[in-house]
Amino acid sequence: MRYIKPVFELLDIETDIFFKDVINHSGKSEHLSLDVYQPQVDQETSRPVILWIHGGGFRHGNDKRQKYIVEFATRFAKKGYVCIANDYRVRENPNEDSKGTLIDAISDCIQALEWIRNHSEQYRIDSSRMIIAGGSAGGMIAVNLCYGDGSTGVHVDLTGVKALVDLWGTPGDLALDIHPDRLPVIIVHGTNDQAVPIQNTELFIEQLKAKRMHHSFLRLEGAPHTPMQHVEQIDEEITNFLVNLL
Repeated sequence: MRYIKPVFELLDIETDIFFKDVINHSGKSEHLSLDVYQPQVDQETSRPVILWIHGGGFRHGNDKRQKYIVEFATRFAKKGYVCIANDYRVRENPNEDSKGTLIDAISDCIQALEWIRNHSEQYRIDSSRMIIAGGSAGGMIAVNLCYGDGSTGVHVDLTGVKALVDLWGTPGDLALDIHPDRLPVIIVHGTNDQAVPIQNTELFIEQLKAKRMHHSFLRLEGAPHTPMQHVEQIDEEITNFLVNLL
C-alpha cells in the first residue's frame, strides 16, 4: 500500500536545484540548492512532501547528500512521498557564534519550505501535507522551526506542516514553546549517543507528556549517534507515525 510499503522501484532525482542566494558569515555570496526525489510513473496528483534537513554539526563536510539523508529520502520517495533535501549555510567554527549559525540555518530552511510551496503545482505536491524532518544538527534546526519560542527572531510560517521528525537532534539549550497548536512529533534517539545526549530528548518527552501532545519516541537501547544499524526499525516507526497522521 502507498505510503506504507515501497510501491515504486524507480525514482526521478533532480539534483542541485537553486533555491536561494545568501551572504555567508564571511561576507561572501553563496548559492544554496536542493535535491528532489520523486517516484517515476506516479499518477497521483497531490502528494505529501518531506523536507529532509541534513546534520554535520553545522560544519563544512556534510550537505544534502549526507548518507542517511539520501537513504531516507530514497526510501520514502519509493513509498510515494516527494522528498526534498536542502543545503543551508554552515561554518568552519560554528561555536564562535552559535546563535548566528542557527539563525542562518533556520532562515535557509524556511526558504526551502517556501520553495516547496511555490513549486507545489510543478511537482504535484500537496502543500497542506508537509513534514519537516532532520537529523543531528538538522534535527536541531527542525525542532527550532517547529517548537522554538521565537527567541531567534526569525518568523516561521508552518502553514501546511503536519508533523516533525526529530532524528537524534533534540537541542539541550532550547526554550521550547509547547502548546496544543504545536505539531505532532516523532523522536528517534539512541541511549549511547555521545554527540547529542539522550537526556535532551527525555526532557522534551516529559514536556510533551505534560501538555498531552501527540508524540512518539523510539528509544534505541545502546545505540550511538546516527544509529543506522537500526534503519529498518526507524523506517517502520516513522512510516507508521506519518500514515496515522496523513
